[in-house]
Amino acid sequence: MCSNVFFAMRSIMRKNLPKDFKARTNLSDPANEHALTTVLSSLMILPFALSFDSVPNMVSTVAAMYVMWISSICFQDYYSVQLLH
Repeated sequence: MCSNVFFAMRSIMRKNLPKDFKARTNLSDPANEHALTTVLSSLMILPFALSFDSVPNMVSTVAAMYVMWISSICFQDYYSVQLLH
């Protein structure tokens, strides 16, 4: 549930960025913009994900974060291949 909220916030925040900000930070390229917003939204949700787990569950949380990281790398690669067409 939290991830859906943060990914929705990511889309809203990305839409409201001024055009000169995108030009200054080289976000005019859709791949750069998507990569940056994906990393930022993952960092925003990380404290909430860690706070909902108890200390004994931290090992499983780290394992889940590893799986999430691998999934995000696969998704980023998939998105990059889509841009090639």
